[in-house]
Amino acid sequence: MNVENLKCARLKKGYTQKSAAKSLGIGISTYCNYEQGTREPNNDLLVKIADLYDVTTDYLLGRKPKEHSDPVEELSSIEAEQSLLKKYFKLDTKQRESFINALVELIQGSVPINGIVVEQKAGDIEDKFIDEIAKNAEEKLLSGE
Repeated sequence: MNVENLKCARLKKGYTQKSAAKSLGIGISTYCNYEQGTREPNNDLLVKIADLYDVTTDYLLGRKPKEHSDPVEELSSIEAEQSLLKKYFKLDTKQRESFINALVELIQGSVPINGIVVEQKAGDIEDKFIDEIAKNAEEKLLSGE
C-alpha cells in the first residue's frame, strides 16, 4: 500500500482517520496502521477503501497508470484493419453511421462485391470475401460515402 496515496485520498474526500475507520467498519488503530505502513488491508478492505475515496486500488497500491497506447493497435494487429480503423475514427458521427450501414449491407449480402453476393454461413463470412469487403469498405470510407 502506498501510504502517501492513502492519506492524500482520505484528505481529498474530507475524512478524518476516525471517520474513515468508522465508514470502513474497522478500528481507528487499524486504520492508522494502514496509513503508517505497519499493516496492510486485505483485498476486500482495499476495495472498500478505494470505493470510499473514489480512487482505484492501483492508486492506493502506488501503481503508475499505463501510458495510453494507440487503441486501434490494441484492436487489431493487421495493418489494413488498423488503417481502416484510424480513418473510421476520424469520421464524424453521420459519416460513421453511413459507413457502418454500408458495411452491414455488404456483410448481409444485399450489395454485390465485384459481382459476387456475399452470403453469411453460420454467422461467418466466407474467408475468400474478407479481402474484398475490406477493400470496398476502405474505398467507400475514402470517398466519403
